[in-house]
Amino acid sequence: MGWSTCDLTRALAVIKLWESDKGDLDYDGFARRVAGGRDYDVGDLQTLLRNNEQPVLDAVIEHVTENRRWLGQRTALETRITQDAKRTLKEEVAT
Repeated sequence: MGWSTCDLTRALAVIKLWESDKGDLDYDGFARRVAGGRDYDVGDLQTLLRNNEQPVLDAVIEHVTENRRWLGQRTALETRITQDAKRTLKEEVAT
């Protein structure tokens, strides 16, 4: 199977979240949190830019939510893993 970077990243995120038992990959929830803007420290973002540049938070939010939409496009197996609250799919995750 040929894996795109997006497919591989999403699959790894699903598995890591499944292993951590801290929640599941939920693109819609992620996009809502990002759009809320509360998770951004503008001062921290400033350190990533040149001295004369200012972060444009609305542009950052749009970029993240639009360009990471593929996180919500799970395969059938990724969906099954996401829904496995009792963590019974060890064999499927291992393959």
